[in-house]
Amino acid sequence: MNPKETVPFLLPSLDEITLGIQRYAGVLHEQKSNRVLSEKISQIAKDVPTVLAPRSLLKKTTIIAFKKNTLTGECISIASRRLVSFVSSMNRPAFLYGFALTMGQQIDRLVAQCQRTSWSKALFLDAAGSFFVEHYADLVEKHLRNELSLQGFELSARFSPGYCDWNVGQGQTAISQFLMPQSIGIKISPAGAMSPLKSITGIVVAAASMPMRKPCAWCDESNCPYRH
Repeated sequence: MNPKETVPFLLPSLDEITLGIQRYAGVLHEQKSNRVLSEKISQIAKDVPTVLAPRSLLKKTTIIAFKKNTLTGECISIASRRLVSFVSSMNRPAFLYGFALTMGQQIDRLVAQCQRTSWSKALFLDAAGSFFVEHYADLVEKHLRNELSLQGFELSARFSPGYCDWNVGQGQTAISQFLMPQSIGIKISPAGAMSPLKSITGIVVAAASMPMRKPCAWCDESNCPYRH
């Protein structure tokens, strides 16, 4: 793997996009039969892919240490007691991968424009952006998992700043210094906010084996949507 690489973006089917918009917009089951609502979502599902500008970065580093509540790789340190406990449970943790990806600025602009004219359209556009950026993050994770399985490694689920006890501001600063996501158009504020809004940064860990893919056993956030 190159010091930095990109992962291709694969467009989901129209049906998958439509279902994704419904899910992220919180459309209730009984609302799905509403003809006007369905037509509006269908049109957005067709239109949004034309304005997306997906870009990604992926970078690998060797894990040097995981103690004193800090996971340390070459050129990056992550302060998270729960993440360290998670990594400590793995058999021979070897690598850490940092990633950044974005859908570009145009989807943000469209949402902002529609907020002045149609809140429902703005809601569905925003939901579409959320679906696409999470879909891209899934593609990055799947790409790595397939690549590493051929090398005899297992891969954790992705872990982003703000998850568990990883401070958003400190986490985004660490990833920014490691990856330089500004090279793909992502700007990160000192507090950790990202622009474009439909962007994701995070890390995954590779090890010889791991008892679980998520650090949920060491986390007490019972309402977390990523808990299992």
